[in-house]
Amino acid sequence: MRKTLTIALVMLGILCLSLAASPVKEKAVLDVGSSLYGSAYTNGKSTLKYHLNTKVSYEGEAVFTLSLPDGSAVDDSKIDSSNAVVSLSEGDGYYPDEYVFLAKDLDGDWEDGVYIYSLSEGDLELDLSKYPLIDPDSGREWSCLGGDGHGNYRFNLTLDGLVYDGIEVDSISFPLYVSIYGYDYTSDAIGLYTREGTPLTQPEFSTLEEKTGKAAGSAAEPIFTWVGVGDLPILCDSLADDFY
Repeated sequence: MRKTLTIALVMLGILCLSLAASPVKEKAVLDVGSSLYGSAYTNGKSTLKYHLNTKVSYEGEAVFTLSLPDGSAVDDSKIDSSNAVVSLSEGDGYYPDEYVFLAKDLDGDWEDGVYIYSLSEGDLELDLSKYPLIDPDSGREWSCLGGDGHGNYRFNLTLDGLVYDGIEVDSISFPLYVSIYGYDYTSDAIGLYTREGTPLTQPEFSTLEEKTGKAAGSAAEPIFTWVGVGDLPILCDSLADDFY
């Protein structure tokens, strides 16, 4: 019994010494600096027309830097980017599910704990899957009035899933700025309003009866009138639609 207890104590001591000698892994720290910038000229249109061969092009880069709390050098061989994902995250003035974002992977190489991330034409687009494309003016388009109302779109991107030495690194977000320009709305205002701000041309309105020959009344379903063919109006075409 005494011999067994002695052996157990010796083994426990060896285990304690082993644990004390083994360094405790610390989570690596991820920093990022971003100068990512996208821009497109609308060729004098209010929105970006892809049939004019113009898309958003990108410049600048996001620089990811890994460091260790103890100040020791980062070992690139311990960096695992296989499950790392860059995504379009929540922000002001947009909903992520209204866009298609393609630049999700970190498929390049790390060098001394540093990774350079960039974007290419087509990496961020408006999601057109739920919008019929019947002519060059239909669907959804980047706009000089989009974003903050002046064509300035400010997005947040987030990197998740990066692993160093078997430990997942905290996620980090970084900005992307897109500028859509090329249309001067001041010229429109000059042609539509006086210097006092009153309209040069008064809008004309007509009743349902004047439009359709039928008096307005209560009904279980809304009444539509529109120019074109089909069972219901297409809201994203260039033709007029009325609802009563």
